[in-house]
Amino acid sequence: GMVEGVTYAMGIDYYEGGVQAAKQAIKILKGEKTPAEIPVESCDKSTISVNKTFAEAEGLTVPEEILSIEGAEII
Repeated sequence: GMVEGVTYAMGIDYYEGGVQAAKQAIKILKGEKTPAEIPVESCDKSTISVNKTFAEAEGLTVPEEILSIEGAEII
């Protein structure tokens, strides 16, 4: 999205989603569960990227609460 000229993105962490899917696949391959026995899960980890370089070039300040989000990618 675009807020006051600061480009940012927030979305699903596809790596973590892959780890979660792999854990389910291992249970199936080991014969511990069938696909029907595994409940549907959603990936609750997300990522956020902030283009701080652009913001500063435009004279804007990215709020500290955004910069301090654990795992945020600041460029």
